[in-house]
Amino acid sequence: MNRLGMLIDVSHMSDGGFWDCIKHSTKPIVASHSNARVLCPARRNMTDDMFKALAEKGGVSGVNFYPYFVQKDGKCTADDIASHVAHMIQVGGEDLPAVGTDFDGYDRGESEITHVSQMDLFYHAMEKAGLTPRQIDKVCYENVLCVMQEVL
Repeated sequence: MNRLGMLIDVSHMSDGGFWDCIKHSTKPIVASHSNARVLCPARRNMTDDMFKALAEKGGVSGVNFYPYFVQKDGKCTADDIASHVAHMIQVGGEDLPAVGTDFDGYDRGESEITHVSQMDLFYHAMEKAGLTPRQIDKVCYENVLCVMQEVL
């Protein structure tokens, strides 16, 4: 995949598959829609060690808005989603988090943000969580753009 200029996405992989990609890829990889397992213990979410490895590889993790990947009870606010971003920055640095909403992939749970027209709520929640305007820009587009330029 590296040779062909393909982005490797590990969001639907097992933990073992993730570590295989980290080991064998020579390019950054992405977790297009994965959150912090320490904040919500869904198996699809990533561990802190995974975030660190992804960051060291130059990759990104797109924060997932699916309520059951944000909060165990499936009820989440914009602030809850922003807390996953803040955690990613704390663990892997400001080049790690991105937007990976997964709006087209779920219809259960209760979320304050259910559509792209409500993304301003996410932006303001990141501000409330203490992210700088520069960090918010990195989350919203710059981090993904850097990975795409490196891989494609």
